Amino acid sequence: MSPIDAQSQPSTAGVASGTGTASRAARLPSLTAARFPAALAVFVFHAALPQAPFLGGSPEIADPLWRVAEHIGAAGVSFFFLLSGFVIAWSVRPGDTAAGFWRRRFVKILPVYWVCGVVALLVSPDAAHLLPGYLLMTQAWSPDPAVYFGLDAPGWSLCVEALFYALFPLAARAVVGRSPRRVVLAVAGLALLVIVSTVLLAQLLPIGEPMAHDSSARSVQYWILYVLPIGRLPEFVLGICAAIAVRDGWFRPASRGLPAVVLVLAYVATLFLPTLWSQKAVVVLPCLWLIAALAAHDASEPRQHGSPLWRRLGEWSFAFYLIHQPVLVLLSGAARSSGPRESLLLLAVAALASTAAAAALYYGLERPLMRRWATGRAT
Repeated sequence: MSPIDAQSQPSTAGVASGTGTASRAARLPSLTAARFPAALAVFVFHAALPQAPFLGGSPEIADPLWRVAEHIGAAGVSFFFLLSGFVIAWSVRPGDTAAGFWRRRFVKILPVYWVCGVVALLVSPDAAHLLPGYLLMTQAWSPDPAVYFGLDAPGWSLCVEALFYALFPLAARAVVGRSPRRVVLAVAGLALLVIVSTVLLAQLLPIGEPMAHDSSARSVQYWILYVLPIGRLPEFVLGICAAIAVRDGWFRPASRGLPAVVLVLAYVATLFLPTLWSQKAVVVLPCLWLIAALAAHDASEPRQHGSPLWRRLGEWSFAFYLIHQPVLVLLSGAARSSGPRESLLLLAVAALASTAAAAALYYGLERPLMRRWATGRAT
């Protein structure tokens, strides 16, 4: 197996020393910390769904919260895909082989993913027929929402990750070593592809049944635009391009605050747009800008490590992302028979229980396996 191009690894000279390239050893604690708010956004989305029982008994709370949180889960997922492309391009090793890369990636994701799938099956035994597809990461290739959302709903996004991991060695070779102009053109082209595909799909493919959480989106439209793994690959490549721009010193933001404000404003704009527009087209570039700004700050200020609490939560975020849905399902029966105040209390319990379970999965499974099979992570 031939090595992955070494140029996709940060060089040994540092931004802090004024050379314009990121340190090979530079870690990205701000990006680690940013993972948990993104995972929490997905939790809030699932808890606020109209069919979820946690706020259904209190419409004065549930209705406005759903209006605000309607697209927050999609924004969090898009952030994760962009972040994945960025971090993997940032941390790949010189002389690395595709086989070594694939081993580390799947050692990191598969054990936790499989355990959470089994837990989801224990709380939803009627979904047993979906377990083989879940374990093999094929559920997102089905256009049926009952399949790709049927067992531990967030797990569909790992099908997208798996496709990206399979193609990453090729994607890295396609973009590393290119001139700044070509990388900028690649970013612009991919962003345009995301926007144009959204318009075309929204207008030309109103096929399928209305989605349960939004009748304005049809199931086939939603699947192609939001779930189908091939359709999410541009976000990963955008992340790779951003990593190269930061690594080589082309991107040096003045602050981290401005992209954060722009992302918030972009999200507010999604609240007034159709669902298909709001899934990724509006937030993808603000998310990318924020990721690049956080990484550039960390690379230029390597001694600033940020909040230890948020870094720790960020380390638990992968497990939190996968385990929170089974926890919500487990507590949903009690929530349905409870009043508004008790339902809100159960929602808080779900958040705390998901965090505790995520910590247990991280310390008991994810970290030991990563220490055994991988070193030198960027975040």
